[in-house]
Amino acid sequence: MPYSESKALNIFLSYAHEDQAIADAIANKLREAFFNTVEITMMSEFPSGLGWRELIDNAIEKTDVLIAIASGRLKPGHSFMGYEIGSFHFSTRGKPFMALAPNNRRRIIPFAVLDRTPAVVDEFEGISIDPNSLHDLRFDSSNVESSIQSLSRDGSDEATAKVFKFMADIQDMVTEAVGNDAPFVRMKDRVQQLHKLSYELAGLLLSGISNRVRDEKIPRSKLMIRIIPNEKEVDVLANATVETQGPCQDSFGITSDTQNLDWKGFLKFASGPDVAYEWDMSFRQLITDASKNNIIENNTIISYDGTNLFRLFVAKLTTFYSGKTEFTIYIIPLLRPADYGDKQTTALLRALQVSLGYRFMFLESMSEFSPAIMTAASLETFQTKVSKMRRSLNVLLQVSKEAKLDDPSIILSILGLDSVNDVPELYRLWDTQKAALYEAAKQVLSEQPVSEERKAHFIRQLRIFSDHTRDMNKRYTTCVMEALQKIVSHEPVS
Repeated sequence: MPYSESKALNIFLSYAHEDQAIADAIANKLREAFFNTVEITMMSEFPSGLGWRELIDNAIEKTDVLIAIASGRLKPGHSFMGYEIGSFHFSTRGKPFMALAPNNRRRIIPFAVLDRTPAVVDEFEGISIDPNSLHDLRFDSSNVESSIQSLSRDGSDEATAKVFKFMADIQDMVTEAVGNDAPFVRMKDRVQQLHKLSYELAGLLLSGISNRVRDEKIPRSKLMIRIIPNEKEVDVLANATVETQGPCQDSFGITSDTQNLDWKGFLKFASGPDVAYEWDMSFRQLITDASKNNIIENNTIISYDGTNLFRLFVAKLTTFYSGKTEFTIYIIPLLRPADYGDKQTTALLRALQVSLGYRFMFLESMSEFSPAIMTAASLETFQTKVSKMRRSLNVLLQVSKEAKLDDPSIILSILGLDSVNDVPELYRLWDTQKAALYEAAKQVLSEQPVSEERKAHFIRQLRIFSDHTRDMNKRYTTCVMEALQKIVSHEPVS
C-alpha cells in the first residue's frame, strides 16, 4: 500500500511481473524483521482501477530506499522496472536525502537472485549502480535442490550469509533513520533472529526459483499467424503477419529460429510459385476450417523445396476484442506408421501400399485423379485438384523412400532375379514420366488464374503418364501379391 505518515523508513520494491513471488517473499520477511519501522510499497498492493503511473510517481517521491529485484533474465515485464527506477533517479535530483535522516542519501539497492554463470545483471544495464550496494543470492542452475539443502540456520552457508548481509544493511539504514526507538535495538537475540529470517528468506527464494522455467526451446516448427480485420480487404490473409518459432529450415527454408514477416514475405521463401500457391491454399483451408471449429484430420503442406511433406494442425485460436485473431499452428514431419513385421514382409507391405495407392489415384476409371475425372473438373477448381494430386502422390513417394523400396535387393526380391535387365529401363520410364507430370502440375499452379490451354496441356500429360505406367503398376502389384502369398502359404500353422 502507499506510505502512511508514520515514522518509518519508506521502501519501494521494484520488480518485473515475472518476479512477483520473489518480491512477496522479500516484503514479508522485511515486515517480519522490522515491524512498524519500515513501510513497504509494491505495485501489486496498489488499489485496482486507479492510474498506476500517478500512484508510482507519488509513492516514489516519498521513497527512501528503492530495492530493485532481478533474476538475471530480461523479461516482457522489464519496462515496469525501468519506469520505476527512472522515476526514482529523477526524484533524487530534486530531493537527494531521506526525510527522516537528512544526512543520508536516498538510494537504490539492487537485489539479484541469479544463476552463477551470468556476470551481468541485465535488468540494471544502462543504470548507474554502485557495485558495493549490489546484494545477490546466486545459485547453481544445474541443481537448485542441493543449494536449498545446503542452507544453514546459523548463516554459515554462502546463500544465507548473503541474505543476512542484505538484512543487516537494511537494519543499519532503519536505525539511522528511526534512531534508538526501533524495538529491535534492545533485543538480546537479534542476531539469531536475523539469521533465522535470512535462512527462511533464502529458502523461499531458492524454492521459488526451482519451480520457474530455466530455459524454453521449441523443438518443432511453429507459426503464429495474426489476422487483423479490415472491411476493405476481402482477402483474409492480405494483411496477415507471420511469426516463425523453432527450427523452420526443413519446412520453410527459414534459417533463423524467430522471424516476423508479412504474408507475401513469407510466401517468398517457397522455391517457386507452384509451392507458394500450395502454401497459400493449405493455410487458407486450415484457417477457414479452424475458424469454423472443424478438426483437420489430414492437412499437409509441401516443403519449401518441394521434396518433403509436413502436417499442419492448429493448436490454439485466440480472438481479441479488437477483432484480431491469432492462429498458433504447429508443423511436424508427416508421421510414418510403425512397422511390426520382419524386414521382408514390412517391405512388401509398404510396396503394396504404394502400388495400390497409385492405382487408386490414377488408373481406375473413377480414380479421383484419372484423366477422365480431371477433365470434368471446372476451371475454378482445377488448381485445387492438381495441388491435392501432387500432395497425395508425394505422400506415396515419401512412403516408398522411407521403406527403401528403391533398394536393388528389395526390387529384385519383388520382381525376381530374371528381371535384372529390365530394372534400369523401368527406372528411366518412371523418372521421365514423373518429371513431365510434375512440370505440368507446376505450370498449372504457377498461373493465376489457370487457362483452358494450361488445363488441356496438363490433361494430355496426365493421360500419357497413366498410359505409360499402367503396365508397370500392374506387373509390380502382381509380383508383390505373389511374394506375399508365397510367404503366407509356406508359414507353419501354430
